[in-house]
Amino acid sequence: MERNLYKFILKYSLAEQVKLILLIFASYPIIYTGFIIPKIIINDALQGGAESRGLFGFQFDQFEYLILLSFAFLLIVLVNGLIKFLMNVYRGAVGERLLRRLRYQLISRIMRFPLPAFRKISQGEIISMMTLEVEKLGKFMGESFSLPAFQGGVLLTSYTFLMIENYMMGLAAMALYPIQIYLIPKLQHRVNQLEATRIRMVREMSSKIGETLSGIQDIHSHDTTQYELAEYSERLGSIFYVRLEIFQKKFFIKFFNNFLAQIGPFLFYLGGGYFVITGTLTVGGLVAMLSAYAVMYAPWKELLNYYQQSEEARIKYYQVVSQFGPAGMMDEHLLTAEDHTGQPLQGNLRASGLGYEDENDNAILESLSFRIDLSKHTAIVGPPGTGKVTLLRILARLINHSSGQLKIGDHDLRQLPESITGRKIAFVGDGSYIFSGTLGYNLFIGLKHRPISPPDLPDKERTARDNFLRESGRAGNLQFDIQADWTDYISAGVKDSRELIPEIHRILKIVNLDEDVYNFGLRSNIDPHRQEETRDRILAARKTLTVKLTDPAVARYIEQFDSASYNENATLIENLMFGTPTEAGIVQDEIANNQYLQWVLNESGLFEDLMTVGYRVALFMLEVFSDLTEINQNYQQFNFLDMEDLPLFKILCSQCDTLGMESLNEEDKHRLVELSFKLIPAKHRLGLVEAGLQEKILKARELFSRKMPRELKHSFDFFDVDHYNAATTIQDNILFGKLAAGEANAQNRVGVLLREVIEEQNLVDAVIQAGLSTPVGTGGILLSSSQHQKVVLARGLIKRPDFLVMYHPLNELEAPERMQVLENLKSGVRDEGIIMALKFPSMAKKFDHILVIQGGQLVEQGTYQELAKPGTSFSQLLDAEKT
Repeated sequence: MERNLYKFILKYSLAEQVKLILLIFASYPIIYTGFIIPKIIINDALQGGAESRGLFGFQFDQFEYLILLSFAFLLIVLVNGLIKFLMNVYRGAVGERLLRRLRYQLISRIMRFPLPAFRKISQGEIISMMTLEVEKLGKFMGESFSLPAFQGGVLLTSYTFLMIENYMMGLAAMALYPIQIYLIPKLQHRVNQLEATRIRMVREMSSKIGETLSGIQDIHSHDTTQYELAEYSERLGSIFYVRLEIFQKKFFIKFFNNFLAQIGPFLFYLGGGYFVITGTLTVGGLVAMLSAYAVMYAPWKELLNYYQQSEEARIKYYQVVSQFGPAGMMDEHLLTAEDHTGQPLQGNLRASGLGYEDENDNAILESLSFRIDLSKHTAIVGPPGTGKVTLLRILARLINHSSGQLKIGDHDLRQLPESITGRKIAFVGDGSYIFSGTLGYNLFIGLKHRPISPPDLPDKERTARDNFLRESGRAGNLQFDIQADWTDYISAGVKDSRELIPEIHRILKIVNLDEDVYNFGLRSNIDPHRQEETRDRILAARKTLTVKLTDPAVARYIEQFDSASYNENATLIENLMFGTPTEAGIVQDEIANNQYLQWVLNESGLFEDLMTVGYRVALFMLEVFSDLTEINQNYQQFNFLDMEDLPLFKILCSQCDTLGMESLNEEDKHRLVELSFKLIPAKHRLGLVEAGLQEKILKARELFSRKMPRELKHSFDFFDVDHYNAATTIQDNILFGKLAAGEANAQNRVGVLLREVIEEQNLVDAVIQAGLSTPVGTGGILLSSSQHQKVVLARGLIKRPDFLVMYHPLNELEAPERMQVLENLKSGVRDEGIIMALKFPSMAKKFDHILVIQGGQLVEQGTYQELAKPGTSFSQLLDAEKT
């Protein structure tokens, strides 16, 4: 990258800067004319007498002449304003385009950082540099040449006018500028030093914030909150005093400039007044000169501000760019070169004298020599901290070895582009990350290398999209369309997206994640309009289940919905609405904001009844759980209230007892009603929803449906046995009802029933596909540690690499499941080589070849039978595992 900001600007926007300057040059005559016309108006049109004037071959009386000159002045103002408008918009676009290019280049360079570089620079620092620190550079880069050209031109134009009118006044106007030119750079130099210090301190605090967020659990665990806050106080105080000094010096510069600027009018009033009195200068001339001087001050002030901004921008740019060039960066062509051969990586992986030193020149691996058959399965074992993970990262070409040779067939591994290593080698284990998004996004991300086919868009959207991508090219950004289909189906061994789901289902079975994703799918939604075939199969599964429920032995586990009866296993609000909101129009916890639901409750006479029920629920909670200090199983069963809300309802119930419910305000009344909504008669068994109340709710249900306003109908989906409810899950759509509370083993029995009808309707893959839409949270926080490892492993398997490099990929699994997944791997990836570092040496029995690493050196290699003999280093590792 260019180390100089101005070189960067000229390299990528020279043509645009030239256009801006030409536009500026065109404005100079207009600016000058804007000084001349007011003088002519005063001296000629106003003070020149009543006789007619000739102009462009026409004669005008005094008033007509004034009108003509006034409109000419207005036209000059308009044209000048339009030029400024065009110039500001254009240089704003140029600046943003350059900022976009700069950020893209920085991101591209991050992609080329060697992995060890990330230990020296924190995420917080990188984020701060790429967002806040370069943000102001965009505005400056757009006006870096045009602003001094324009303001300097205005200044020179104004000065030229002054010199023509009265050279003495012109010299007086410029007399103080040399003082500013001499002093301001000296004052600005110290400000620049302070700005550099401030940037460094803010960057370090960003790093500290990131560290705090990562270690928040340990901060609370060890009660170090006050210590952490004291450290932040120290850092913020240091930044405060640096900023304070910056303010003092910057505003002194501003004060100094303003003081000198006011001396100019003093000289004009004094000297100009003298020349008017002596008759050597007209009043119109003096007014025009004052106007010109006022215009001249503004560009001078802008030029001084520009100088300060240019110094700040130069420092920011240099400090940012200097952080994005660590030693050992990957060559750019290794990232961009495409694999046109399509040939697999075959043969042997050969290391000769392989060594690696970290950034502090500590030897991690020393002179390793070995040969790995990529058609077989190889285990790497050794004590912790012996360099196993470093070796695996070298084999996966995530880092480069420091010495020796590493070849695959005839290829030097370091010279292979990422389009080969990233597709034909899969690394699983230490540092493998789960990205925010869906489960499917994380599983298929290893198939997204280049766009496969463009998006199918209407012509109008296609044109807009093409323009968007062209602008990306103008900013030096990648022009691949993110909306295209990027999935490399060939690498996955399938033809299209339809075949991809059965394939991922097969992979999920290998890593023992298929049941988890199946259950995710049951709790997920589908779009019935876009997935009509799946919708129809789910409705068919519902009918199949309904037939099975005719068996009394099965029927007791599920209470299906019936528009004419109250479902005692559903909540009161579900019975009232007999449907599900599809948007945030009618929500149980927002009744106070829903006027229609309030109207239904009042119209049906239910509001007071439900308020009474809510009051009795609150009393029950207070009587049973008011002395509870922590949540237990009984509280979870009756979770009408959060524990922190109990004191509020205690006050509310006390008011009802003393003053009656009528004394409550509307908000508190709604709180009681909302409390009643959560009642499930079969589950809670409080006897509060008796037959009479159920009848009133059923009547309110009919009213709710019949009178619903047209604008709400699109945001609500009623329960209908022949209709798919888009707002509920696949499982609820098939059940079309609720699990019966109090029935032993109901969950498991219904799970078996569901599986039967889903398999009968060939819905398993559709449920798996729905499960792939499950959000995983930032960093996979919504997944368990074992699910995290399985997702990463499945992601590596789906792209069918020529060999897998794995570091402790199964250590979060329980021993039986760990061995099962290992067996599945061996049988499911027979055509793919496996190189796996094992935490448990006994697992090496399943491998064809074993490498034993100790102290960064290869001490043994061979088969399990050869190395398990007494006296070997491997046998000692086996003994250590047993103990």
